[in-house]
Amino acid sequence: MGKTKGGKNHQPMNSPERTRPSMAVTLKGIIVPANLNEDFDATSLMILTDNEEDYLIAPNSMGTKLYEHLKKAVRVTGTVKKDSSGNNVIKVSDYESLEQ
Repeated sequence: MGKTKGGKNHQPMNSPERTRPSMAVTLKGIIVPANLNEDFDATSLMILTDNEEDYLIAPNSMGTKLYEHLKKAVRVTGTVKKDSSGNNVIKVSDYESLEQ
């Protein structure tokens, strides 16, 4: 940690104290493709929530299981961060199908 001319401490821009912590959330919505390949197969997923927000789904082991629930209602729990483009990205730790 360094000091400014006034003697106050400051944190470097990339220090952990300056990064936004991830938030644990539970979201309810529909799983849809975020990207498609040339054969129109989903290559990444997102959840469109009931309040019309969208969250990209991180491709961890739990997130990839959601391909089985494409175009279906689910409840997901996980941590949310912003990616470099400002998109919300959820790293899913648990999910539940809401389909009957």
